Amino acid sequence: RSTLSSSSAASDVYKRQVQARHLAQGRLAGPTFSMPEFWLIPNTLVVPEGWVSQYPPTHVVAMAVVSRLGIPVLLGPLSFGLTVALLALALIRLLPDRPKSARVAALAIALCPLLVFLGGGSMNHVTTGACLAAVLYAALRARDGGPGWSVAAGLAIGLAVAARPLIGLVLGAVLTLGIWGPTTLRAGASGFRWLAARVAGTALGGLPIAILLGWYNLRLFGDPRTLGYLMAYGDRHRLG
Repeated sequence: RSTLSSSSAASDVYKRQVQARHLAQGRLAGPTFSMPEFWLIPNTLVVPEGWVSQYPPTHVVAMAVVSRLGIPVLLGPLSFGLTVALLALALIRLLPDRPKSARVAALAIALCPLLVFLGGGSMNHVTTGACLAAVLYAALRARDGGPGWSVAAGLAIGLAVAARPLIGLVLGAVLTLGIWGPTTLRAGASGFRWLAARVAGTALGGLPIAILLGWYNLRLFGDPRTLGYLMAYGDRHRLG
């Protein structure tokens, strides 16, 4: 089972890498052939634009960027390093009275075998992890300072949703409202105005990504709300 799972993960990375190469060359999709059914592999599909993978665009765009820079193998390590750095900064704010515990926790994250393993590859787990670490840090900065940081939180949530939709939506809500909720309750009536400003900032930050994701879905799959998952597998796949 482990071998099959590893093979499937490697296959998914390869599909995204192929689409990323086309994207790096200025094309949303790859070319099609006279009999496309013989060229399709799981989690890919042919649309009017051409051959594409089923996956949302954040990770594919990140792969295209590092490909253009000539360092495609560094996407995983760079994403993992960014995740650790942001979580280390966030832990200091989460545990202001226990800085040693925060540092030990950050070190444990950096040395976690599973995370190190994921950081050595190019799966979208690491890209999403970096985005969600950014959500947590920005939410803490918005809690301790002005609402401007909530715009950054919204942008990071949007990028996470456009990488792994269900995880981005659920953890994006938890990492923002879970941080801001206690402050709102302690502040009483004024706390809800405080929260409303941060929720509005989050929506503002996520709006550009939502528009781009809608354009991507419309261009490839015919509807702004239709993800590649649904086009490939139908309603049973939902948000992936």
